[in-house]
Amino acid sequence: MFKINYSGTMRYGGFTEWNAFPIRHAVSFRAGGFSLMPYDSLNMGYNTGDNNKTVYRNRQRWCTATGFPADDIVAVRQVHGAHVVAVTVSDSGKGAAAWEDGLAEADGMITAESFVPLAIFTADCAAVFFYDSNRGVIGVAHAGWRSTVGGIVENMIKKMGECYHSAVSDIHCAVAPCIGVKAFEVGAAVAAHFPAEVVLSEETGNNQKQGTMHVDLERAVYLRLENAGIPSEQIVGAHMCTAANAELCYSYRRDHGTTGRMMNILMKVK
Repeated sequence: MFKINYSGTMRYGGFTEWNAFPIRHAVSFRAGGFSLMPYDSLNMGYNTGDNNKTVYRNRQRWCTATGFPADDIVAVRQVHGAHVVAVTVSDSGKGAAAWEDGLAEADGMITAESFVPLAIFTADCAAVFFYDSNRGVIGVAHAGWRSTVGGIVENMIKKMGECYHSAVSDIHCAVAPCIGVKAFEVGAAVAAHFPAEVVLSEETGNNQKQGTMHVDLERAVYLRLENAGIPSEQIVGAHMCTAANAELCYSYRRDHGTTGRMMNILMKVK
């Protein structure tokens, strides 16, 4: 279950099923920071048009409250692709202070090292957390529609196996808040990339025109994880639509492209 938690006045989301693991994970929400409109107020994303110094202050405030070392954050330059990189302690801090300093152009990261926080930034795309409970490997992926159909989750699983000998049966996954099916209206060209079970073409109850198509992104990620061999009982989802929760979440689509980003962060603590 995805739960909203408080650390002082700062809010963050997390999955209760993951509390027993020797990891720390969290999803930031949009309140409690320093950014001004239209990034108000806890924008965690560089490369959005917001002031980088303000974003850095936001990260410092939130990470201090939630127990992550902000200056050690490892981030990639997300490009809506399917490339995955392995991270070591020597990469700590790459992307912590500027987007262009990110580790690489990629949309997924994995590591087996402790106290190396991996962060993905979203505003409608799904972030997917990975944890190998046998070998202690963690990972996080940026799974928008392009990355999803491009194979980002499959590449995460493959990379965990290649680098750390993870078995797919040992991997647990959690899908963070993303755009919901009612808000994710798409054209025929995008819908054609998805299996029929995640595409709705009838009235969705969100004042959409009859016959328009909508994609269930969270479900699409679920199916790809299951088809890759992740046991269904080891997959959990937030079931929270970013577009429908303006008070909590940034949404690129709802805010017409000018908005902040939520941080989805994962770190081993043992």
